[in-house]
Order: sequence, then structure tokens, then C-alpha cells
Amino acid sequence: MIPNSVDPQLFIPISPEEKPALRQQLGLPREGRLVVYTGRLVSYKGLPLLLEVWQKIAPIYPDATLLLVGEGGLDMHNCEAELRAFADGHNLQQRVLFTGKVQHVQAYLQASDIFVFPTEREAFGISLIEAMACGLAVIATAAGGIPDILQDRQNGLMINAGAADPLAAALGKLLDDPALAATLGRAARRTVLEKYSEAMVTGQYLALFRELV
Repeated sequence: MIPNSVDPQLFIPISPEEKPALRQQLGLPREGRLVVYTGRLVSYKGLPLLLEVWQKIAPIYPDATLLLVGEGGLDMHNCEAELRAFADGHNLQQRVLFTGKVQHVQAYLQASDIFVFPTEREAFGISLIEAMACGLAVIATAAGGIPDILQDRQNGLMINAGAADPLAAALGKLLDDPALAATLGRAARRTVLEKYSEAMVTGQYLALFRELV
């Protein structure tokens, strides 16, 4: 099966020195660490669980902010209002930020430090490889096609879906160890360049076409 691809020239890491200016441009906190999720705000992406976990660990990491990039839209599983109400009800307004729909998701990934993807089901995970292309340390569940992309503790951290304690532990591990996060982020970028870049996937399609004609 030929996978989806990402443009590694568009989804590209930026240096720590460049992040504050980009964050200011996007209206995000200049300082501290950003943990980001990108995608639809729907319940089967594990977001209600993510906020419950974040409520518990946020006091331990006062410099960390959770950034939810996307909207619920017309999906029947839309949980955006529920997530916003949870954040308001638990005084997390400054610790959980909602961007709504954005045009240039790569900028929000570049501005961030850690990508979290607690989905309960997933066909491929294009959001995951976009984050990996940007050199982020990623936490994702072993759902759908994700185990084909992610090797636990080699190019990211992989956890079981629907489990609060492993999610909290993975977030804590990367927040406690920036050096590990940087190492996993570099490995994640290499994975995309080797397997999921547009050039690599186009080459696979061309090879398939040659076999068929």
C-alpha cells in the first residue's frame, strides 16, 4: 500500500531562536512550551481525555500550554463546545488555547514543541506526519495505521488509546526531558524524509505505473 505524503519543504523545522517571533505573529505565548494537536475537534480523536489529563498535569508544568488547532465543524462527533466548556470550568483558559480553523497549519506546528495525537481510530494520520516533518517530538496512539509510521521510543512515543495514565506519563516524559524530545523530533523528521516525502511517494507511484503498463 502506497502511503500519503507531505511536502518536507513546507513542513520544515525552525530553530528555537525563531520560535518567539513566529509565536508573536500567531498570537501565541512567546515563552514557555507549546504542546499542540492539529485536526478536527471530535470526540473520537481522544480530545476529552486529553483535556482531563492536561487538567491534572498542567500545575506540574506551569510553563506549558496546550494548543488545539482546528474546529469541530459539522461532524456529528463535534466536541469543540464540550472542550471549551471544560477548559472554562476548570480555569484552564490560559493553559488551553483554541485557534479555530487556520489556513497555514504548518506555522502552528513550527511554533510548537510537542505534538500529541490521542486518537481512538485513524486511517493513516496525515496530521502526524506533518508534525513529524516539522521535527516535533510526537505522542500518538497505536490506532489504525499509526504503528506503521511510529516506532515507540525511536521516532516518537506510542501509547494505547483511551488510557489516561500512559498519556500523562508520555507528556511528562517529554516535558521533563527536552533533550529526549529533541532527539525524537530529529528522528521523526528523518522518517518523513525517508518514507513519506512527496518525492518518495511519487516515486512509488511511478514504479507501480511502470509495472502495470
